[in-house]
Amino acid sequence: MIFNTITAYFYQLSLNAPITLAGHCYAYREGMLLAAKTESGAVHWGEAAPLPGFSAESPDRVAQEARRVALNLKHGSSVSEMVLPQDISPSVYFAYHNILQSLSAGKEGLPLYRYLNPDALDYMPLCALIDGVGEVKRAQVFRAVQRGYKTLKLKVGRSVLNEEAALVCEILREWGPEISLRLDANRAWTREEALQFCQAVPVDQIAFLEEPVKEFQDLPFIQERTGVACAVDETLQALSRHVVCPGTGKRRGGTEQLRSVVEQARFLVWKPSLCLPIPVLGIQSGVPVILSAAYETGVGTAAILAYAAAFSGSQWAAGVDTYTRLSSDILETPLPLDMPEVDLVACEGTGISVNPGRLKVLWHV
Repeated sequence: MIFNTITAYFYQLSLNAPITLAGHCYAYREGMLLAAKTESGAVHWGEAAPLPGFSAESPDRVAQEARRVALNLKHGSSVSEMVLPQDISPSVYFAYHNILQSLSAGKEGLPLYRYLNPDALDYMPLCALIDGVGEVKRAQVFRAVQRGYKTLKLKVGRSVLNEEAALVCEILREWGPEISLRLDANRAWTREEALQFCQAVPVDQIAFLEEPVKEFQDLPFIQERTGVACAVDETLQALSRHVVCPGTGKRRGGTEQLRSVVEQARFLVWKPSLCLPIPVLGIQSGVPVILSAAYETGVGTAAILAYAAAFSGSQWAAGVDTYTRLSSDILETPLPLDMPEVDLVACEGTGISVNPGRLKVLWHV
């Protein structure tokens, strides 16, 4: 037996400002942390935090699934024997996958990112999230560039289309050579609106346009017709849901249709809390994978950074700016992510020291 005990904790952290997800406003981020204690006394942490409006799993389902997996893992005598079922929710898979990988990395005396990729560098560029409206967006862009960010992600599809296109053109005129600009429409537009937007901006100066259309089937058409590089996020998550629960969401398209669109995209935006790992999904496109966070605590965010360093490399900035939207963290020492580049050695050096006063025990096995 490797794990003596596994404990699940509930957390609730306030946000710096309320956020709107799928039409609902939230002032707090809630989720579950798992602490797996080994025979030697070492504790390995994982985070299972479904995102309201995006995750299919409820908090109750997450707690039940996590307990079922915990009971199975406790019988394992080696890491190789501990195989995670693929029919569990992405957030639960992420938590336990991180625990098992951290355990293996610790046995090798390596940081997680170096265990996953021996050639991974010790630093990771970060992407600034620009999600205001109007003048707020302009101010956010200016501050990010002044602070040295080289990669910016601008949310679009939230206001008047022509005004958003004009802002993109303005940003590229002012800072184009200095920055890599990513756009994310969160499936806001019709096919015609997406075409109109792409025709109004210099698509060759845009790193990628994420999920431009309401109907995912239209994404390859937009990419081919306009020349813009498209990225999938929600579509990748939809494919993951089909893998977890075959037959889910047939009205929105079958598994093979989702897979076809995903494999035609030029970039994959992977949020580990919301989507199973790319290899588990069987995707063979070989395009860049961009790691992205979904308002996780320092436990989940640290794992996402390790994945980014291992799988994306320094060429593609990690999108973990949602961490800075939390007003506090469950870690004793918050991760130093309010800068354009993070030192992974420094992050590893702080360790995962969790403040128990901010947690509530859910179950213990």
